[in-house]
Amino acid sequence: MNTQNDNLESLIAQIRFFASEFAENNQIELVTNIEKIETQKIINGEKRRNILLCVKEAFHNIQKHSLANKVHLMIEYQEILKITIIDNGVFFDINKVKKGNGLSNMKQRISAIGGKMSFTFLDGTILQFQIPI
Repeated sequence: MNTQNDNLESLIAQIRFFASEFAENNQIELVTNIEKIETQKIINGEKRRNILLCVKEAFHNIQKHSLANKVHLMIEYQEILKITIIDNGVFFDINKVKKGNGLSNMKQRISAIGGKMSFTFLDGTILQFQIPI
């Protein structure tokens, strides 16, 4: 990962690009609400990598488990980077899904960089990452 990209603006651009490509390749409608970040706030490579991997895992879980055809991606920043991913998929019982490492890996990655992860089911899944920058 190029250290020239170690800033918040670059991370958000990477997330936007990935989400757009993923949605297009999987016939998922993507709605984005991404706050314009006018800062060159530095974010180290490890933190950036963990955040990007968590977002990717979240999208793969949507495609694999929820059967969603619409995803809303929201990103905002005010001392805390908040990434919210909402899908319109079907409810799946987390205890009945074939046990993989996706959710636990996301939780570990976010925790390792001082953040929090939460998810709820309400007419789809709402997943949120909150990471101090």
